[in-house]
Amino acid sequence: MSAAAFLKDVGFERMVCARELSRENIRTLCAQSPIEIEAFVHGALCVSQSGQCLFSSIVGGRSGNRGECAQPCRLPYNGKYPLSLKDNCLAGHIKELIDMGVASLKIEGRMKNPEYVYAVVSRYRKLLDEARDADAEEIKDLARIFSRDGFTDGYFIGKIGMHMNGVRREADIKASERQTVHIKDSAPKRPQIKIERPAVQMGDYSFKRNPKPPKRKESGRFYKASSIPEHCTLQEVYLPLDRFEGKKANGVLFPPVIPDGEVEQIKSALLEAKRKGAVHALVGNIGHIALAKECGFILHGDYRLNITNSAAASFWEEIFEDVMLSPELILPQARDIGGEKSFIVYGRFPLMTLEKPVGTELLRDRKNAAFPVLKEGGREIIFNCLPTYMGDRTKLLDDAGILNRHYIFTLEGPKECETIVNYYKKGLPIKKEVRRIK
Repeated sequence: MSAAAFLKDVGFERMVCARELSRENIRTLCAQSPIEIEAFVHGALCVSQSGQCLFSSIVGGRSGNRGECAQPCRLPYNGKYPLSLKDNCLAGHIKELIDMGVASLKIEGRMKNPEYVYAVVSRYRKLLDEARDADAEEIKDLARIFSRDGFTDGYFIGKIGMHMNGVRREADIKASERQTVHIKDSAPKRPQIKIERPAVQMGDYSFKRNPKPPKRKESGRFYKASSIPEHCTLQEVYLPLDRFEGKKANGVLFPPVIPDGEVEQIKSALLEAKRKGAVHALVGNIGHIALAKECGFILHGDYRLNITNSAAASFWEEIFEDVMLSPELILPQARDIGGEKSFIVYGRFPLMTLEKPVGTELLRDRKNAAFPVLKEGGREIIFNCLPTYMGDRTKLLDDAGILNRHYIFTLEGPKECETIVNYYKKGLPIKKEVRRIK
């Protein structure tokens, strides 16, 4: 709910809630949100938490966060399809969504043909007009238009598991080919409802260059406390909230996702981390800002804010001590963003934050690349097969104005972590295969 409150404060009138929310969380959101709530009811599901997928961008060079997803989740891993989900269908829950107060139903139609969009939207329009749930035959009709081995409502009803997985099979393709959709030229006329809303004055978010030069700083996050070297030279050392140890770290890594139902539990853990010595907080979700401030941390913007331009950086620098730029950027793009910017210069990039676990510690693709799967904040995160390393290319970072540099340590032990930092400070290459930032 705090995400909705934040958006209201900066001028938004409606927000689209994440597809992973349960009916309980959507109900709470609708009841307490100061702005309208729009909810996804039909279409493709990504196995990653909404807005937190870097898989397509980092591995395939096409950003899923910016509408160019190459759909790596639809490919096989470990000889199966553990990341491919069936399409979402909440046609059987229309009355409940209306009763909750959802302002608008969102149907995924990007990259779909006009016949699909017309047929699916027409069916949901009819259900809304009649204020009823779809019956079994109507849901079968929707599946014949397009499905991946049927539909799922697993996120909505809170039953998350492997039964949600599905791929587009030959039978699904043939069923779709047999459908004939006639698009009518005109739709029934409905009364136009004009809603008067007060004018919202947006702030000036053009980049304001800081008169002081950016500070040099090195920070890092560690998956576990035992990986932190005894003599760690990083100014800010972060551990995940659920593994925080005050003697090892001075910063806490906020969980990537905190649903409303988990807020009080997370708040208690944050206050305990503060008591144990946490001073800094890496925050990557707008809904966590108020909680971080309430607990008294120094706030730093994490990469999950998806900052890719100066306007966004300027906006967030009013809230955070510094901001971490999106890992999707190349160096010339990062160069053109001013201010106190941080950049990931070493580590395996987190590619996906999963609401539905895959139940394995390693995913291996068709080319034998191995992607570690680690738990953080109670959810599984898929990390890249290769670490990124820029220690022997620090002049390029200097030229791009990247003086605030961040490390991600996952599988490395303390000796390897210490060696990597030392090699980085000396501008030396490390002796393993790495990924580069162009």
